[in-house]
Amino acid sequence: MLFCQAEAVFRVDRGRYRARYRDPLGRSLSKTFTRCFSSSTSRRNRSASADLLAVSIPLTVERDLPICRVWQMGSRGRLEPLAGDWDVSLQDANAVLEEPSAPLARTWPHLVRGLVELRRSGGSADDLDAAWALVERYGEMIRVLPACGALVERVG
Repeated sequence: MLFCQAEAVFRVDRGRYRARYRDPLGRSLSKTFTRCFSSSTSRRNRSASADLLAVSIPLTVERDLPICRVWQMGSRGRLEPLAGDWDVSLQDANAVLEEPSAPLARTWPHLVRGLVELRRSGGSADDLDAAWALVERYGEMIRVLPACGALVERVG
């Protein structure tokens, strides 16, 4: 069993997720899902990550949390290339980038779209540059390495 706790309690039990709300708006629960997703994705546990997003994205719609929704859709776009599903990844990246959203939620979609374009056609400058600008703006180390990797891939 995996336990993650913020303002909400989240339990994973045989692939089924149950949540008890302490926050009626669901923001804390969404943050918990996001942290658990990031942890499982960084360990390349695609199955657990996909299960989390299958629960958390509908929750963001139900609780009317648009920033959380685009953040998690961008995260799902980051997950799909691990299974070689670039088209689904592009759909999520495009969905986030085609509508107004928090700038920080746009980093992964720009990286995903840029890398897919780079690998398919050799192009990608705009999206990778946009991702790098966001990485520099926010300075979050969790994004610096993937962005640097994408830029190296573009140069290499």
